[in-house]
Amino acid sequence: MELAEWSAGLIPDSVKPVVQDTGPALPITPSDSFHTAPGYREVAVEYTCIPDSMYPWDSNIMKAIQVFAPDAVPLWVRWVFRTPQDHENPHDVVYGRHALGRVVDRMESDIEPLRVTMPDMPCQGLTFKKPNRIWFIHEGPRDEEGWYVDLPGKYLPFDHSLLLKAEDAARGFRMTDKEYADHLRDVLITRPREAHEKRKRDNADEMDYRSREFHRYADKVIESISDVEIGEYMRSVGDRR
Repeated sequence: MELAEWSAGLIPDSVKPVVQDTGPALPITPSDSFHTAPGYREVAVEYTCIPDSMYPWDSNIMKAIQVFAPDAVPLWVRWVFRTPQDHENPHDVVYGRHALGRVVDRMESDIEPLRVTMPDMPCQGLTFKKPNRIWFIHEGPRDEEGWYVDLPGKYLPFDHSLLLKAEDAARGFRMTDKEYADHLRDVLITRPREAHEKRKRDNADEMDYRSREFHRYADKVIESISDVEIGEYMRSVGDRR
């Protein structure tokens, strides 16, 4: 449809002469399917409690987590992604990440059952039930240079960093609703704001230090310049080599 046809009845006759057709529409193929979408595309995701052969979960770390979160379950997440369509020979790439699940007896809402493959028990000296909820996936940031935001975050091992993350995330398990709301306010608002203010103060201190160091050197140089040298410099304006 041309612009003039589309605007019939919408544009007053007095201004129609200034409305010009913009020519034929440009051929644009919308990215409305898996095959035309830009970037990496998720093909499948699998959750399993069976330890990965190369990156198994640590049973000692898991025992420490179950002290304050008895319903926690170790998970291994296997993600399959298709490389971008504009790459040569698009192919599938598999990423693995550690995670923790939970066995929640009273679900707050009806959700699709979590599909998890289970090992024979006991597994690495532990016995646990099949999880029905993902607690969190243990992964690093996605903002590294050259890292696609479509992909999972950086791989993190099943070590004390996961233990600390679980311990911090489990604080709300023993809190009242008000205590948990205060805790979230502290984690999501107060702490980031204080960290931001500290960075600003640190940057200001760094700039003050640089300024003092510059003047400590530059002031001596300026004081050593005579009035004659300054006069010669000023007279050389426009003829400096």
